[in-house]
Parts: sequence; structure tokens; C-alpha cells
Amino acid sequence: MDNNLNLTDMINSYFDGELSKKDEPALFSMMSADEESRDYFRNLHLLRSGVELSEEDFPDSLDNKILMSVAAKPAAPVRNNRYQQWMFPAAGAFAIVFALIAFFLMNELQSYRMSLIQLDEKIKTQNQTIEMLYNSFPVVTVKPVINN
Repeated sequence: MDNNLNLTDMINSYFDGELSKKDEPALFSMMSADEESRDYFRNLHLLRSGVELSEEDFPDSLDNKILMSVAAKPAAPVRNNRYQQWMFPAAGAFAIVFALIAFFLMNELQSYRMSLIQLDEKIKTQNQTIEMLYNSFPVVTVKPVINN
């Protein structure tokens, strides 16, 4: 049973063009021993031949007929439903609220920036004052004294 399924898969791969050339002789030798697989192969071959013979090319005028029939239909009118009635005012209100919040945050950011600049200036002046105090003190000399 498992061998029969493997053989069926190999036949399907052969017709799909996925079976390698080195496996084809093994397929045909296994089919010579199994009547059901030969019938399956024959039926698939007939089906494939029938499909290939039934294919027809479509005339060029068919494309034009399809395009003309699609272009001739009028566009569907836009329906004005409840969703559209409240959607645009809600979107406008949201945009206004968002703009107000953005304006408020920009002002807060600018005030923090100004306070940071003032703090930086204050630190610079304090640093200069400390440097000036260090430089105004006389030089200290240390004299070692031994006390016994």
C-alpha cells in the first residue's frame, strides 16, 4: 500500500515536470510490475492530452468588448450615511484638540529651555567666582616640623 502511494506520487511528479531524469527509469520499471499504476498513468496522460487539445486562443476583439462593457457602466453614486455625517466633524475636532496640545507642549518646552539657559549662565558665573577666589589666596607653603 505504501509502495503504491509512493508510485502515485512519482507519477504525479512526472506529469508536473518535477521528477528528475535519473528517477524516470525507476518509475517506468515499477509501473511495469503494477497494473493499477499503469492505468493511473494512462488516465493522467489522456487527461493531460485532452486539456492541451481543448485550449483555445481568445480573439483580440474580446479584450476590446470587455473593456467597452466595463467603461460603459456608470459609477455608483456615493451614499451619504450616518458614518460620514459625524466622521468629518469628529476628525476636525480631533485635529483642533491635537493642535492645541502641540502648542501647549511647545510653550512648555520653550520655558524649560529658557530656564536651562539661565541655569547654565548662573553656573558659569559661579565657576568663575570660585576660580577667582582660588587665585586670590596666597600660596601656601608647608614646612615640616618634627615634634618629639
